[in-house]
Amino acid sequence: MYLGPGEIFGEQGLVGKKYCNANVSTLEESVLCQFESTAVGDIMEADRTFAEIFENLIHSRSG
Repeated sequence: MYLGPGEIFGEQGLVGKKYCNANVSTLEESVLCQFESTAVGDIMEADRTFAEIFENLIHSRSG
């Protein structure tokens, strides 16, 4: 099992790590794969958080 950046970022990183370990053959590919899958997970999480903040802001101004 390879260790890489995907491990650092919690649940999303673990999902990426399992996928990467199953689908790549070299350490370098694994690290790249984990880094990319983690970055995507972080962006999705940030988008969700931003959407919640924005929604709360709209509700607080209209109420």
